[in-house]
Amino acid sequence: ASPEPGKATYSGCVSCASADLQVAILTVASSSIGTHDLDTIRGPFTYEALPPKDINFVPLNQTKEINGTELMSFYENDRHLGRYLHIIRDKPVYPVILDADRNVCSLPPIINSERSKITLNTKNVFIDMTATDQTKLDIVCNIMVTMFSKYCAEPFTIEPVKIISEHNGTSRITPSLTYRKMDVEVDYLNGLTGLKESPESICKLLSKMAYKAEPSADPKYVTVTVPPTRADVLHPCDVVCLMYYLSRPCGYWLMPE
Repeated sequence: ASPEPGKATYSGCVSCASADLQVAILTVASSSIGTHDLDTIRGPFTYEALPPKDINFVPLNQTKEINGTELMSFYENDRHLGRYLHIIRDKPVYPVILDADRNVCSLPPIINSERSKITLNTKNVFIDMTATDQTKLDIVCNIMVTMFSKYCAEPFTIEPVKIISEHNGTSRITPSLTYRKMDVEVDYLNGLTGLKESPESICKLLSKMAYKAEPSADPKYVTVTVPPTRADVLHPCDVVCLMYYLSRPCGYWLMPE
């Protein structure tokens, strides 16, 4: 992502990251997010597991270099980070993200490095995300990058990253930003809302709420395209969410009792 430099954009990026982090914090044991000034580090990046004494860096907003073991003692009374130290504290190795020059970028899920901190002068942002569950990781990744992309010099553009997993010989491009399609029954939609809308009218209403929808080949259904930011819409039974979007443009007061 290449954000337009400036205080307003910086504040927006920080707010965006903070909002996403607050959501991720609910499951911080299984996922974490880090944002970096890409111009201060150099790829390719590696995700490794190293003994804590071999991990040396200056933590975010600090001035002194410490190792992984010292970091645990340093932050044990910190009211924000202290509650997450137990996730890796007693492990023989700690997860760490390194750049091509072996500079520490992040010690997930605890803290980033001061070296790659985002500032008012940041022009290119590198986002790292780690997780213990692939599904959660994909959801966090899609939501995070789409929110951040709003602040790019060219809005809503991102540069994908190729991940090579040497342990299993696979590779993938992230984020996937895959759109999903589902067919939803017209009578089901109308029945839940008390409306009597045609497939064309339903599609028009859904488009007002940023959904792409079109009448299906079968006139009994509409095909709804679910964006990658809506991981909560999984099945037609989740149409309760769609019903909210469908009914609001009509006006609740127009719906029959």
